[in-house]
Amino acid sequence: MDFAAFVIGSVTPDTHVCQDKIDNCSQYGLTVCTTYQPWARDHCSAYCGFCIAEQLANADSKTTTLRE
Repeated sequence: MDFAAFVIGSVTPDTHVCQDKIDNCSQYGLTVCTTYQPWARDHCSAYCGFCIAEQLANADSKTTTLRE
């Protein structure tokens, strides 16, 4: 038997601008992104590549690019 899921209501898009909260994320090096991931997600999300494409589209000049 197949079931279908329905969502009632609306989905609010994430309009969070992905940018680093501090200017010196690169001075910490990329190891900060894994060793201190909770802190890095909050303070260096753009530098560490935690952003999604939609957030980068809303970014300003403080934002870095996604890392591959």
